[in-house]
Amino acid sequence: MRVVVVGGGIAGLLAARVLSEAHDVVVLERDELSDEVEYRAGVPQGRHVHGLLVRGGELLEGLFPGLRDELVAAGAVLADAGDMRILNPLGWLARTRTGLPLLSLSRPLLETAIRRRVTAEIVDGVHVTGLSLRDGTVDGVLTRDHGKIGADLVVDASGRSSKLANWLAEAGSRRRSPRSSTRAPGTPRGSTPRRRTSPWCTRKACPRRTCRGGAR
Repeated sequence: MRVVVVGGGIAGLLAARVLSEAHDVVVLERDELSDEVEYRAGVPQGRHVHGLLVRGGELLEGLFPGLRDELVAAGAVLADAGDMRILNPLGWLARTRTGLPLLSLSRPLLETAIRRRVTAEIVDGVHVTGLSLRDGTVDGVLTRDHGKIGADLVVDASGRSSKLANWLAEAGSRRRSPRSSTRAPGTPRGSTPRRRTSPWCTRKACPRRTCRGGAR
């Protein structure tokens, strides 16, 4: 089966890595890519500090054996997850040795290391402009400079710039409104998050409304 993955970021690269085990995969990336570790326009958050958490590191190591050592050799910092300095509304959490590895690194370093290991074809500088349909079925993508690129399956991994909803609407598919929730992350349905008071804060003009003494 021929698969086209739209977007050559980390999500697209991981999709290509898995799909390549059984299918012919091509990744289409809008940005011009370099073999060097460089920031790119399509990832504006790429200049932020990045950390690879424990489970993510485990999954990537399973897909790309030896990746952690490669990243450390290239400059990533390996530390114990319990050594992180975390500040929450109640103060600084105590440091505790956990034995769980945490990587601190740049986004371009991680993405470049993954891209070098993906065996699928990666074509950069390709602007995907829509879906190609035949008899109501998607049979590829349309591009600005390369015409139609056929596919049996199209994977949209273009991130926040995705136009997939518009493309499907143009194809006649009913557009569904995105789901929204007012619940706090991790809060069970039907429950209301309790306010926690900070035991040391007594400022009457405290900007945090959850602090003792703060405005309510």
